Amino acid sequence: MVNRRTNYNTQTGTDILDGTWCQCQFWVKYCLFMINILVWIISIIFISVGVWARVEKNQLGDLSTIHTDPAVLLIIAGSCMFVIAFLGFIGAIRENCCLLTTFLFLVILIFLFQIIIGVMALVFRDDVHNEVVGLVYDAIVSYRDDLDLQNAIDFVQTKLKCCGGISYVDWEHNIYFNCSSPGPSSCGVPWSCCRSVDMNSQCGYDIKNKPYIELLSTIYIGGCIDSLINWIEEHMSTIGSLAFCMGLFELFAIFLSHTMIQQIKAVTAEIDAEIAMMRAAPDRRMLY
Repeated sequence: MVNRRTNYNTQTGTDILDGTWCQCQFWVKYCLFMINILVWIISIIFISVGVWARVEKNQLGDLSTIHTDPAVLLIIAGSCMFVIAFLGFIGAIRENCCLLTTFLFLVILIFLFQIIIGVMALVFRDDVHNEVVGLVYDAIVSYRDDLDLQNAIDFVQTKLKCCGGISYVDWEHNIYFNCSSPGPSSCGVPWSCCRSVDMNSQCGYDIKNKPYIELLSTIYIGGCIDSLINWIEEHMSTIGSLAFCMGLFELFAIFLSHTMIQQIKAVTAEIDAEIAMMRAAPDRRMLY
């Protein structure tokens, strides 16, 4: 584990350190290095896509829709990943205990946070449901104000075959689809609520003024929150497998960083002991 020569100069009373010093096992150091390189690349992609989307919408400095804008979420997630990966990357290459300890602490914190969020989501299911409903309503209100959010809602409604949060009536919260709106989409819903495969952008317009039988045959009336819950229950094994793999990935990073820190400390203590012995015997010159 150690490859270092330490000489003691009896005339000057100083230590002369020659050669190279590899404090850690090769696989530990470079596995941690590669993990952080991978996370670093992913974080740069997230930040780049997020910034590009905000610039395209001319909303780089606008924080009014920060809680519903997918681009902002990408930037925040990418920035956090970038900082953590940077600490692990530099800490592994430089064999720096301070950076590695900070990296270890942050990864453990994220791991525990994910567990706490999962437990709270199960224990406080009703509160989580109400919070999700509030976020969905905010997204519905901002549907026409943010192109990324609009595309995301259309994608969810199309794939889950749903409309609105609780039901199609939720689109009454949007000023463009509200029945008091003077526009052509008044008393309507977005095209992504329509059942027809040949749907057009106006297939949901004025739909709430149509007879209920026609409404049922034209659009989906069920909300996306219940549809999402059903989808999660149907794909629970896949979601659970992904969560398990992510947890293993984080635990592996924790193991590597902790092992590397312990190896650095062990070698540092060994070198300090050797130097102390040579200082205690200045007439002897030792070669390691």
